[in-house]
Amino acid sequence: MKPKKTHMVTLVTENGNKRVKVHETVSTWVVGQRESYMKENGKRNGSPTSQRRILLDTLTPIVILPPLFTTA
Repeated sequence: MKPKKTHMVTLVTENGNKRVKVHETVSTWVVGQRESYMKENGKRNGSPTSQRRILLDTLTPIVILPPLFTTA
């Protein structure tokens, strides 16, 4: 079973910025199976010269709101 995405963050790519969902591990933010970023500086793991980064100050939790109306 895949881990649930718990936060939204802005990812800086060569084509511009985009918002992605991530989940948290002990030392990284994980976007997908082969893409993770270090918590302390936002750099991509395994590719230190890559220009891809996450902006840590844009990190926000995903909040699930209850439904406004219930049908009987």
